[in-house]
Amino acid sequence: MTSTRHASLSRHHRVGLFVLAGTVAALYGAVAVAVLAPETPGRPAGGVLSTGLSSPVPALRYDVVSTRPGGSASHGSETRIIRPAVMSRLLFGAPSTRDAIAGLPEAPHVEAPSVAEARALYDDLGYRLAHVADGRMGVPRVYLAAVPEDLASLRDVDARKSVFLRTVLPLVLRVNEEIAADRARVERIEAHRRAGGGIGPEDEAWLADRAAWYKLETVDIPALLARMDVLPPSLALAQAAEESGWGTSRFAREGNALFGQWTTDPGVKGLVPLARADDATHRVRAFDRLLDAVRAYARNLNTHPAYAELRAARRAARAAGEPVDGEALAATLHSYSERGQDYVDTLLLIMRANKLATLDRVRLGTQVARGS
Repeated sequence: MTSTRHASLSRHHRVGLFVLAGTVAALYGAVAVAVLAPETPGRPAGGVLSTGLSSPVPALRYDVVSTRPGGSASHGSETRIIRPAVMSRLLFGAPSTRDAIAGLPEAPHVEAPSVAEARALYDDLGYRLAHVADGRMGVPRVYLAAVPEDLASLRDVDARKSVFLRTVLPLVLRVNEEIAADRARVERIEAHRRAGGGIGPEDEAWLADRAAWYKLETVDIPALLARMDVLPPSLALAQAAEESGWGTSRFAREGNALFGQWTTDPGVKGLVPLARADDATHRVRAFDRLLDAVRAYARNLNTHPAYAELRAARRAARAAGEPVDGEALAATLHSYSERGQDYVDTLLLIMRANKLATLDRVRLGTQVARGS
């Protein structure tokens, strides 16, 4: 979409545009409030967005007013103007089960099908890795639904890496935010119990649900907290880069598969590897959105018996009051790949060459992908 400027407008048109601008600003402001509401652990996720102009509307799809050349208004479903020449679709899905459990507001997913659109979006937000690494800004809450389709065609390797890392980093931080919210709730429940307050039926049901999610047969608070913990962004980014070819693999492009997770369950979406043996049945898990892939990755590392050493190292660091180190956890992942130590060495090389440890202390900020 493009826009044009007119040297002069009639008084009537100026008034009309003023009213329209005020309406759009109110809508944007209301959405920003809904998306950026305090993320209090345990707070129910809202199923509606209140516009402040009328009754609440279902948070399934949000229409915003855009302006055509000449000043006429149009209502474009699922679209928000990033800037005149760049369009990006902002999708408000109904709150997922995972978001409802964590008590966090729903994460709006953005579609940027091309590298040009993704880079323009990030530039509009001032989103640069150097700026978030040195604390000049928080990481914008930009959750791309998929990697740009033409990422592999970007010949500049550093530029390709930058797009990939800026795409995956907010997703990793979002999942860590969800895990941290759950962990804080468990700790509050346990503190209340130890103080003699007991555990109410709602909290009991929630704990049972979380124990099942983390593949525990019973509600064991210490065991649950050992599994319900965040992962260093440097580790997740390095594994995503290695497993997806920096977002260019067929599995990443066709199935949003960033971490090469296998499945033999016929009820789970997956892609058949082209070189799979005739007698093999495994597939690479496919996901509807990149965020789902990151959630599955975190659950895998936090529950699978093969990664017990990682969880033990993380627990030991917490007990010693030390930060969880991405390289230390990477050193435990001999079982993640058939390559064993070679795989670990590759992860460490990626982490060091790209200075990913500088991203381990960054946090999500208050910026959300929205029109300007």
